[in-house]
Amino acid sequence: MRTRALLGTSTRLQGRKTCGEFAFVVLSLSQRLGVLPDELNRLLIGVVVLSMALTPALSELGDLASEKLIEAATKSGMASAVAGLELKGPAGEGEGKGLGGQEKVVICGFGPVGQIVGSLLSTPVIKDKLGADYVAFDLNPIRVRQSMEQGFPVFYGDGTEPEVLKTAGMGNPKAIVVTYSNKEVSNQAVERLHQAFPGTPIFVRATDYEQYLSLQDFGATAVVSDLR
Repeated sequence: MRTRALLGTSTRLQGRKTCGEFAFVVLSLSQRLGVLPDELNRLLIGVVVLSMALTPALSELGDLASEKLIEAATKSGMASAVAGLELKGPAGEGEGKGLGGQEKVVICGFGPVGQIVGSLLSTPVIKDKLGADYVAFDLNPIRVRQSMEQGFPVFYGDGTEPEVLKTAGMGNPKAIVVTYSNKEVSNQAVERLHQAFPGTPIFVRATDYEQYLSLQDFGATAVVSDLR
């Protein structure tokens, strides 16, 4: 499995629970687009369970290290350096229009939840039938740098800003997955993205029932609730 615990992607109890639930976003996306055979269900569930099992062992280390490392990286100018590479993918690929070679699924945020979504979307059968790769955007410079070094299609920038996506050559995303846990950020993101891409399916997580309802009003196609 390609998903790895990246430096700065601390996983707390709530995050671990949500990762498993949010995997259903991918299942919903595949079902909606008619690309997921029934026989894949058990395989995908196994992938999710494995991801959740591996995550807790690294969570405490991430909690202790991430804040200091991010602070140090910012002071050293790493954020600016990564920002200069925001439209460049692994091995220097994907500059500017290169990112828009085909419709892509956009993942906003490449923390633990985003990594699991990306891993599932990279499953060969789903990827082939979906006919689209994914690309992720994140504002954590350390996470972006390490993800790029490991070959993940992750770029520095705010993927919830329509102009960022259009500048990257993605004026017509196949679908958009918003993985943020911050309520206000998610609400504003869905509203902006729906206005800019009214025909694009948008999948997002909700932290409470009130947000669950409001996200639908803002234009979310499917909402996954953290509540259990």
